[in-house]
Amino acid sequence: MGYCLGGTLLAIAAAALGRSGGVAGGEGLPQLKTVTLLAAQTDFSEPGELGCSSTRARSATSSRSRAGKATTPARDGRDVPVPALA
Repeated sequence: MGYCLGGTLLAIAAAALGRSGGVAGGEGLPQLKTVTLLAAQTDFSEPGELGCSSTRARSATSSRSRAGKATTPARDGRDVPVPALA
């Protein structure tokens, strides 16, 4: 059972486990029989309240961070590189 963000993460895990070939290192895991999601968002085409805290600028910063090109201003005014996301 997954509630709220835990339910969203459970849905992602269930989808990964259910695909052909499963997941790397998933050998020996029991097959999921049921998944119960409570207050879990799985369709982000209409983000609702989540859209208030998610902006195109934040998305662009995240993309630059994944590419290793994002910076953030330091107290002394320099631009400091943001570590790349794994």
